[in-house]
Amino acid sequence: MKRIVIVFSIAVACLVSAAAGYWLGFRDAWYLSIAAESLPRAVVATHQLRYLRAGTPGPVIVALEFDVDKGLNWAEDVFNHPLRELFGPLWGLNVYPGYERYATQLANHRQKHPSLLEPDTFGKNPGLAQDARETKEKIDRMVKRYGAPP
Repeated sequence: MKRIVIVFSIAVACLVSAAAGYWLGFRDAWYLSIAAESLPRAVVATHQLRYLRAGTPGPVIVALEFDVDKGLNWAEDVFNHPLRELFGPLWGLNVYPGYERYATQLANHRQKHPSLLEPDTFGKNPGLAQDARETKEKIDRMVKRYGAPP
């Protein structure tokens, strides 16, 4: 009888710690990571606003074009992730397939406005050049997958 109580107690303790780990480790960390990221992004926004108010939109356009590339790049990882079907039930995020409409908008924009990413500019650094080529390939795959037919 004592063994059953000990085994049951250990099982309950494991379940409680798993639930607490999920809640604190995944759910809260997800929210806090987004919240923390908003601070440096807001600082970037102040610089972009300064450029726009000064009448020099060029740096802002370049930064926003790279944001489009970043969105397409990360979207492929998210949409092809093996756990994508669990994003909703676990974290309450309607990422897949809900966010595919955003991928379509980004892909259509990229079709009309080619990426500024040029892997050849990293020629002196083979590692960066390879990363840039892979990123460009991912962007191109997303544009092909989600862009409007030619």
